[in-house]
Amino acid sequence: MRRRSLNFFWDTSVPRDIIIISVLCIIAHRSALAAIWYMDDAMGIVHSPLVYNGEWMQAGMRSLTYFTYWLTYSLFGMEGWAFHMGNLIIHLVFSLCVYRFARDFATISGKPPPKHFALFAGLLFAVHPLTIEVTHYARARDHELVGIFSFLAAVFTLRLLKLGPRQLAPLVLILLLGALSKEQGLIQGVLSVLIVLLCYSNSATLRKLTNKVPLRFLVYTIVAAGFSAVILAPSTVVFWWHLVLRTLFNPDLPWHSLTQCRVVWEYIFRMFFPWDLCPDHQIAKTISGSDIGAWFTALGCLVLLALVVLLFWKGKRRASFILAMILAPMFLRFGYLIDTTLMVEYRTYPSMPWFAMGLSLILTSLPNPKFILRTLAAPLIILILILLSVRQGAFWNSRETLVARILEIYPTQLRAFLELNGYHLFINKPELVLNRSQDFSERANQWIAFNSSQTSRTLVGLKYFTVLHNLNIADALLAVKGPDAAMAVMPLVGAEIRATRFASSYPQGEWFLLMSKIEDAKGNSEAASQYRKLAQGYGGILIGDIRILQSEQEASPKKPSGHLENQTDD
Repeated sequence: MRRRSLNFFWDTSVPRDIIIISVLCIIAHRSALAAIWYMDDAMGIVHSPLVYNGEWMQAGMRSLTYFTYWLTYSLFGMEGWAFHMGNLIIHLVFSLCVYRFARDFATISGKPPPKHFALFAGLLFAVHPLTIEVTHYARARDHELVGIFSFLAAVFTLRLLKLGPRQLAPLVLILLLGALSKEQGLIQGVLSVLIVLLCYSNSATLRKLTNKVPLRFLVYTIVAAGFSAVILAPSTVVFWWHLVLRTLFNPDLPWHSLTQCRVVWEYIFRMFFPWDLCPDHQIAKTISGSDIGAWFTALGCLVLLALVVLLFWKGKRRASFILAMILAPMFLRFGYLIDTTLMVEYRTYPSMPWFAMGLSLILTSLPNPKFILRTLAAPLIILILILLSVRQGAFWNSRETLVARILEIYPTQLRAFLELNGYHLFINKPELVLNRSQDFSERANQWIAFNSSQTSRTLVGLKYFTVLHNLNIADALLAVKGPDAAMAVMPLVGAEIRATRFASSYPQGEWFLLMSKIEDAKGNSEAASQYRKLAQGYGGILIGDIRILQSEQEASPKKPSGHLENQTDD
């Protein structure tokens, strides 16, 4: 292979393909510029001092992500379109990286690349509906960065094997940037490196490589990278240590693993048939060995792993590598025991470039008798994906539409009510929160009925969502009927929080903050101040009621521009 064949910089011979990918990517994701702030956007971006005070260095393993947020805020203010545009730009750059690498990757096995393989791979990734959420949900930028850096880690590991030790320094830099994007960034990047080494290296290759790399240079590089990671993200070691301990010694690990086996196949189905996507999900957790469906999906996961090994053993290294890279990010989720977010579609994002390359390889490698299918199917597939992406993106232009979509697919997903409640409290429409109370209760009863009818699966989080909803109700009563009406609810909610002992401190912090508002309404400023101090002990200023956060920022000279309050769902 010629040295230039793995050159990752732009080639002037491919401007047409770059224009096609760019234009179609923008068409598919154009609604991102009109997308609303959603869920964690308010606390993670709009009202985060890490952004508007420039304290991004304090974000630990997300320092790079928050640096990009701060940079966006510094240039454009707290404007939603600017943050979503940043996500769109990252996705477009990533799509072009997939295209450029696919041009070279097709020749690694010594075979000529199939015609249009790289173009189709880049387009599939650029316009696939599963990538819509990362451009429309500003807080998903960390997943974007993890995706692109884990992809580049694989690319530069291949370059290292082909071109020699000069690629080691950029590879280490990529791993470091991934580690500073999100907690999973380092492990995902390292996993990409290991998969490449397992598929494309042997003892002779590694011996030749190590002979070319001075041992002193290798040691210095590794030590410098480790030191940088510890200094810039001191919580990295602690995070992974606690995660491993919580996972290995958690009695729910077997049931969580069986549940994730089901989720893996949900993800794979959506990759091939992405017409029923949703920004939120509700997956019943497996709680018994009698869940036959879960065992079948577990067997299916083992078959996939066996297929990776079989393909490698049969000499199909390219297919084995692509399949391993598709599965790796999804299988990593087995280590995260978070019952209320068992399935999130944008977690497939790091798998998507490899899925696009795999599907492109299959379709563009069809024999000549299938010429009509090859030439007509590819454009038709791209057109269908663009239309589905445009349809999916349209849901993000209205909070009511987005929540209605969630409840249409998952009628008992009560978290959707909390999103709508928080927004209506923020724009001073508390009566809408009270009007939805009956609907919430009916759907909660459906939740209870489902759990009562099941012996092998259960929906998790009812008490958590109910407590937060009742806090919303108390907040709405405070605005509509006064502090006495709100106080009638608060003792019961507080007792429920203490009795349940939620893993998250969020409900307790919200309770203290709401109590401070009630005391303020009564004129008891001293009691309100005490409650606010208690709330800070639970991270209250960051996790608390948006209107309290707003009042804090109004007293600050570095207040955001307040784009959230200008958002409308009309």
